[in-house]
Amino acid sequence: MSFNYPSPSPHNKHSNVQIPYLSVSLSLCKLQELAMPSRLTVVLVSLLLATPVIIFWLWLMILPTSVTILCPEECSCQGDGYYVNCTGSRLNSIPSIFPKHIRRLILDYNNIPLFAKDNFVSKGLVELETIEANFCNIKKIEVGAFNGLPKLTHLSVQGNKISEIIPGTFEKNCRLEYLHLENNTIEHLEVDVFYGLVNLKEIYLQRNNLQYLHPETFLGLPKFQSLFLSINFGLQVPIDSHFINSHSLKHLALSGCNVRSVSVETFANVTALELLDLSYNSL
Repeated sequence: MSFNYPSPSPHNKHSNVQIPYLSVSLSLCKLQELAMPSRLTVVLVSLLLATPVIIFWLWLMILPTSVTILCPEECSCQGDGYYVNCTGSRLNSIPSIFPKHIRRLILDYNNIPLFAKDNFVSKGLVELETIEANFCNIKKIEVGAFNGLPKLTHLSVQGNKISEIIPGTFEKNCRLEYLHLENNTIEHLEVDVFYGLVNLKEIYLQRNNLQYLHPETFLGLPKFQSLFLSINFGLQVPIDSHFINSHSLKHLALSGCNVRSVSVETFANVTALELLDLSYNSL
């Protein structure tokens, strides 16, 4: 006797034959469905943990842009705000400049007649290393104008109408190395005007109205190497006494000063002198 069973077919809805592998597949699907909430939870928790890191990263990316935006409209800011140029901006005072970490400030060709006390520190510009305020119609620099600038190494105020440098003007700028005072109307310098500038290397005083220099004016400057005094037509250069006392000065420029005579005594106390420029005089 033989029995004929109907072939199992997935399309045969009347088939009562159980298929073992189908049961196993269904069980696996159920297990996967049960596992889904756990995986979703892991992903959500990971995102929550990563959110502070992502926010911090975005803040770092946005910060430089914010710094640049804070630059005043009269000036241009470069190098992430470390260099600020306000040349020819018709300024009559120091603007409120951001960011506060600027290192070099250019103010050339403006109209700023007074550099008042705390001129820069009052605006938070305490990181300045270089200030250039050339041809700004400056007539007076008050004592303390450069207060609060411990990193200042380069100061240029040439081409102004400065007639006097008051002693104490630079006393808190001990890191100053280069000082440009040329093309002004300075007539005399007090003996202690540069007191405390132990790092000063070069002073530019050409094209002023200097009449006399005290021999001790530059004596307390241990790193002093170059002094430019050219085209001070009325400058008195003695022949029977010391003109300048300095044990570090190497380069002295006196061209175009109407010098008529010098002697060995004149420069005897400039013991490190290597280059002396006496061109365009009446020797």
